[in-house]
Amino acid sequence: MQQYIHDSAVAMSSAGHTVIIASDGPGSDFQHHEGWREYPITELAYSGKASNPEVVRRLREVLHREKPDVAYIHNILHPRAASELVNSLPTVFFHHTHDLYCPAGSKLLQRSGRICSYPAGTICFIQAFLERCQSRRPHVMAQNYLRMSRAQLWARHTNGIVVGSIDMKERLLAEGFKADQITVLPYPVRIPKTIPSPPLTSQPPFVLFAGRLTPHKGLRYLIHAMRLSRLPYRLTVAGEGYEAPETHALAQRVGVASRVDFLGWTSREEVASLYDACAVAVVASVWPEPFGMVGPEAMAHAKPVVAFDVGGIPDWLEHGVTGYLVPSRDVRQLAERIDQLLAEPELAQRMGTAGRAKAFQLCGMEKHLSQLVPLLERAIQQRRKRVQAGLNEEGMDGRAQPSARAH
Repeated sequence: MQQYIHDSAVAMSSAGHTVIIASDGPGSDFQHHEGWREYPITELAYSGKASNPEVVRRLREVLHREKPDVAYIHNILHPRAASELVNSLPTVFFHHTHDLYCPAGSKLLQRSGRICSYPAGTICFIQAFLERCQSRRPHVMAQNYLRMSRAQLWARHTNGIVVGSIDMKERLLAEGFKADQITVLPYPVRIPKTIPSPPLTSQPPFVLFAGRLTPHKGLRYLIHAMRLSRLPYRLTVAGEGYEAPETHALAQRVGVASRVDFLGWTSREEVASLYDACAVAVVASVWPEPFGMVGPEAMAHAKPVVAFDVGGIPDWLEHGVTGYLVPSRDVRQLAERIDQLLAEPELAQRMGTAGRAKAFQLCGMEKHLSQLVPLLERAIQQRRKRVQAGLNEEGMDGRAQPSARAH
């Protein structure tokens, strides 16, 4: 999310738009960045304190000072701050996570490892005890559900909701959100202008896994797949997380530790170099990825991708064209598809070329802005039409919505 906010802010500023960012953090004055001003507002992102007047006071100061035309929201906000924005400005909400329809935020049933198909509600409390997908403490469960319900309340009053995948749109529709309020907008990725030629080397090819080392990201399945592989490739793991010790131990236990390079935290520039050098990128996520940035980033570097068929991944990974989709947690098929690409370099190159073309078509920043800016403009027009029509509607907190001339 932070990467997207930064990159889109740079792009919009470069395109001539004035960008003001309000972020959750300490401080009392704005800071200058790459073409925008950023205002810290402590507890702007919801923290469980539903009645902190200082959040709204500070937000009102920023709105009065900057007089923005539209609000583009990227997080679950403090309820009163969200109400202030929705009642004061045209608003578009980019919903990056599952928090709007899942109290646990993952849509993954932890004990069984299955993707949750249940709607939010009473069944969430039952599943929390059976599947341990969130805390079993009743007061924590109640807080999570209340947080989700409050977020749904203000999100339904926005002029538009943006999501990164068809899967997320379908989940919002299941919660009763209106189809014409939701827009699927793929994330932009950095696409290099040129692709370096692969280095001539006698070393075994390496497969790349980039991501957090958590159960959701599924690295354990890729390590098991290495054990079944017919080809002695190396695995490079770029990322860190709380499951790192278990993953190291698993690689040792199944006998592949000597072929796995754990790099830990890796900078964006270093990951880009790894995309250039790897033979195949693997996205082994078992939770329903809202989008899955690693795959399109690898495709932008002309690399084929093998991934589990979950969440938003099928939106950008075309099976048999830009890589392979594998049934979730199917270790044997994951191993077979990786082996196939490593054994057939011409196939891998053809899929990589197709993937790069797909990345340009789907995930270029210019393409993203060409869809995003009209959404923001439409939100402004919707509010303006209401004012001109004299529809001084009540907002989500019962206040009359103010005239657009005041902003």
